[in-house]
Amino acid sequence: MEYDPIERLLKEADGEACDCGRELRGVAGGARRIVRRRRMARRVVAGAAVGLLVVGAVCWQWVGRGPGRETVVKRTEGGEEVRRLKAEVEELRREADWRMRLARRLMEEEEQWRRAMELRRELARGDPMEALRERVDYAAFAMVYQGDRMSRELGLAESAERLYRECSRDFPGTQWGQVARQRLAEMKERKAG
Repeated sequence: MEYDPIERLLKEADGEACDCGRELRGVAGGARRIVRRRRMARRVVAGAAVGLLVVGAVCWQWVGRGPGRETVVKRTEGGEEVRRLKAEVEELRREADWRMRLARRLMEEEEQWRRAMELRRELARGDPMEALRERVDYAAFAMVYQGDRMSRELGLAESAERLYRECSRDFPGTQWGQVARQRLAEMKERKAG
């Protein structure tokens, strides 16, 4: 069996992968249509083969009732035909299985491509640096908040002071880094006073 056209189609689809979604979907859709048409053709051929098997079996039974040597010869010919048809049906079944695996793989790759395009659109919507700044700001806030709880609610002034110091050192350009420096100054005033 020759599978080069499908493989060539897949390689072309991989080679043409770009930001233009329509073209790639068109290639994948075309491949799906080809697979569907071939699947339908296989079904027709398989149905015809089964029909031939039935007709051959009936003829074989009918011819087998006659007397003499002719009967044996005709049975042998019919048996060879049946074996040939069975082999052909088996070959068609193997090809159908291969094409189903190919179609599944194409659909999986199309799904991966769709997810990648969604991720690109998601990234294009928001500035990644802004999202990073928000997360840094939130981390600094969490450290100040935890330091406040340790200092006021739990009475762990040294641990709170360590957190404020780390926050002011690690996040100096954030608003919460400034708050941590203010808290450190307040703690020093309380110790001195």
